[in-house]
Amino acid sequence: MNKATPSPSGQFIACPSCGHSNPAWYAACEKCGKQLSLKSTTSQVSAPRQAVATRPGCLTAYAVFLGISAALLTLAGVLFILGLLTDRRYSMNAPLVGGIILTFSFAAFYFLLAQGLINQKNWARIAAILIEIISIPGGLVGILAGLLQFSPTNDPSLLICGSIIRMGVSGYLIYWLSVNRRYFHR
Repeated sequence: MNKATPSPSGQFIACPSCGHSNPAWYAACEKCGKQLSLKSTTSQVSAPRQAVATRPGCLTAYAVFLGISAALLTLAGVLFILGLLTDRRYSMNAPLVGGIILTFSFAAFYFLLAQGLINQKNWARIAAILIEIISIPGGLVGILAGLLQFSPTNDPSLLICGSIIRMGVSGYLIYWLSVNRRYFHR
C-alpha cells in the first residue's frame, strides 16, 4: 500500500504539495497522494505533533451564524444612529450612546468569535461554550414569561416552545464543543 519500511517511530514528514503531516516511512502523502521523495524525507523529518482535524460542517454553520449575527447587529446599530440623527425629537444621552456602543461591541465580538471558530482556535471554542452557558438562563426566563402570560404575542406557547428549542440548541452546542476538542488548536 502506502507504507514502506518503517523509520524511527514518531517521525513525520510534511507533504511538499499540501503540507499534510505523514509518517516518515510513507512513500506517498495519505491526503493528496503526491510522492514523497527521500530528499524531502531526510530534510523535513520532524518530531511528532498533533494534527488538527478538518473543520466539520456544523462548526462552519455555527461560525456563519455568528458572522450573520454580527452583520445584523452592525446594521441595527447603524440604522439606530441614522434614526436618531434624522429624528430631532430624540437627543443623544448616555443610555442611548451606551446602547449603541454595546451593540457595536457585541457585533465586533461575534465577528471575532466567528473568525476564531472558522480558524479552529481553542479560545473561540471556550468562548462559545461560555456564551451558550450564559444564554441558558435567558431561555428559562422566556419559559417563565410564557407561563406567566407575559408574552408579546397572544400565544404564550410560541415563547415557551422557542425558549425550549433555544435551550436545547445551547445544550447541544455546549456538549459538542466540549467533547470535540480535536478540531481546535491553540
